[in-house]
Amino acid sequence: MLELLLAAGIPSVLVSAIVTGCMKRLERREKQRLEETKRREEDRHRLELLQIRGTLAAMSLGEATATALKNGHANGETEQALAYEQRVKHEMREFLEKSGVEHVA
Repeated sequence: MLELLLAAGIPSVLVSAIVTGCMKRLERREKQRLEETKRREEDRHRLELLQIRGTLAAMSLGEATATALKNGHANGETEQALAYEQRVKHEMREFLEKSGVEHVA
């Protein structure tokens, strides 16, 4: 009787240990995949915000230039718009250099 219990119990314990180990490994891989997906999504979101800010900066600079041409002189709006555009451009460049363009897409 004891031999029958040992014959049935040992393989069950071994299979259970193997299955548990495999499940833990799969859970760890899934957690890493989810973290990577979340990081990429955050990077995509940041890039989209920077692109929108870049578009707005270009529009602001264009508007300030048109106003300066219309009025015949720049009254500080052009310099402010140019400074804003340059600031956004540098932020976008730093972000792209930091994250790498191929990893954002």
